[in-house]
Amino acid sequence: MLSLMLTRYGVSVLPVEKVTSMIIPGQADGLQPRTLEVLRTLGLYEEIFSQGFPNYRIAFWNPGKPGEPRLVRTAVADDVTVPSRYPHKILLAAGRVVNILEKQMNKYGNEVERGLEFVSFEIVGGEFPVKVTLRDVVTGRNFSVFTKHLVGADGFVGDFLISMSKLLTSARMFSELIQKSENR
Repeated sequence: MLSLMLTRYGVSVLPVEKVTSMIIPGQADGLQPRTLEVLRTLGLYEEIFSQGFPNYRIAFWNPGKPGEPRLVRTAVADDVTVPSRYPHKILLAAGRVVNILEKQMNKYGNEVERGLEFVSFEIVGGEFPVKVTLRDVVTGRNFSVFTKHLVGADGFVGDFLISMSKLLTSARMFSELIQKSENR
């Protein structure tokens, strides 16, 4: 969603995705009311709503006791308690949501580069101070791009945090070295 928003405002972005093909099944197949509000500001709520299913209640299931079915519904409750314009979630496969967002981004002249995996980043200075190393998941070839900013989301975050931790450790060690030299 961030790539779409930045693209709409004319910011040059390179959204990358490790997966080489469009996502079909999803793991997060519900959109929260606050997300629906953002999608409305992007003009996408109607398309999302027409393809999804509003969900007002949630059922809780637990393993059944001996002699009962394997799963037993133990409670039903209202699903959304946050004050919002929308009193419900929308259930819609994550792959369909991604498809809607990507289609919209394509209208603004950008697309997701699939099959690229984040490897690492380093601060190198200059006009584009962030050097990002990416790997083509099909060929295994590494290459670098230079940028002013780097944003990580979803699966990217784990590798990003490892790189960030290394950077901060190096920065801390550098800072300690400078402090020691200043104290001499």
